[in-house]
This record gives sequence, C-alpha cells and structure tokens, in this order.
Amino acid sequence: YVFQFVGDSFSAGFHHAIDGLRAVLAAQRALQQTSDLLMDSEGLTLRVRMGLHTGTAELLPDGNYDGYATIASTQRVMSVSHGGQSLLTQTTRDLLQNALPDDVTLRDMGEHRLKDLRAPLRLYQVNAPDLRQNFPVIKSLDARPNNLPAQLTSFIGREKEIAEIKASLNSSRLVTLTGSGGTGKTRLAIEVGTQLLPDFSNGVWLNELAPLS
Repeated sequence: YVFQFVGDSFSAGFHHAIDGLRAVLAAQRALQQTSDLLMDSEGLTLRVRMGLHTGTAELLPDGNYDGYATIASTQRVMSVSHGGQSLLTQTTRDLLQNALPDDVTLRDMGEHRLKDLRAPLRLYQVNAPDLRQNFPVIKSLDARPNNLPAQLTSFIGREKEIAEIKASLNSSRLVTLTGSGGTGKTRLAIEVGTQLLPDFSNGVWLNELAPLS
C-alpha cells in the first residue's frame, strides 16, 4: 500500500516483513533487467535505493500512517543506501530469519548512526546472486569522522538560513552566526555540519567555546 510521496521517493506499507522483502527483490530485479532503458540525459543508468524497517504505525482515515518513529527510521535507512542497494534493519531481519528465500542472504553491515535518530541501527544488505552486491561504504554519520552530537528531535524549517550558511562556507574560511541567546544558533550550526559531512573527507567537528573564559 503506497501511502506517501516525497520528491522522487515513495513509502509503502506491507502486512508482513517477507512481503516487503519480496517487493524489494522483484523491483530491483525488474530495474536491473531494464537498466538499458533507465538512463538519464547524460547516459548514466538510474539505480534505486531501498530500505526496509518494521515498527508500529496506525492507518488513519485519510489514508496516511501515524507512526513517525517507524516511518522516519525507514526513510533514514533508505537514504544511507546507494543506488541498487537494499538495506534492512535488525528488527526486520529477525522477522525474516526463518522465511528467507533459498537464494537470498543478509549481509551484516554493522551499527550505524543515522540522521535525527536517537540510537544507532544495525543494518543488513539484501544479497541475491542475480543482483549487484558490492557497494561503497554506507552513507551514515559514521562514514565520515565527526563528533557531532545526536539530536533527539528533527530539524524543521530554516531552509533559507541553511542555504545561506552553506554558500558562505564555500567562499569563507570562517562564518559566524550571531543572535540573541536561545534563538537556536548552535542547533542550526550542528544541522549544517551534519548536512555537510559528505563534503569534507576529514570530517566535521564541534568545539564548544562556551565554557572558556
């Protein structure tokens, strides 16, 4: 049941974990078979990343689901994968343990910190002999060295300020955020740092100066 569209991605709900896995396998196989037809304007093959997670959610009368933690976790798992790669969480893996198709295995990818999630998730890669199995490192917060604190809430709004700070960082070595106390300068800076992690091979680091006199 497809219940949400965000940009060029969509979310779907399944009755059982095995139904979700079967859908992922069927979709990736069909996409791979038609790869010659799925090319962008530069002739590059378009590949789709997929994520599976299992959790509590309630179907509302308007057709949407109420279950932010479950839906957000699923979207984060999808977002750290690479095109053609399918990842699933420990929760889903446990439900699939005795139901995997004979030709499918799950590769343990270890624990990863994902954006806006309080605790790290152990992720597994879906492997099948007729699908690609070798991918770059998972694009989680652990893929780049950093000491950015995990945030307990999602960051909402301030898109204009984020864009302006990123533009300033491209042209200046030092960018200062000013404003009254409690307006969210530190939270904004941490969000920008988190979004810029893939751009800095040596990582992004937070240095607290408030305790210094």
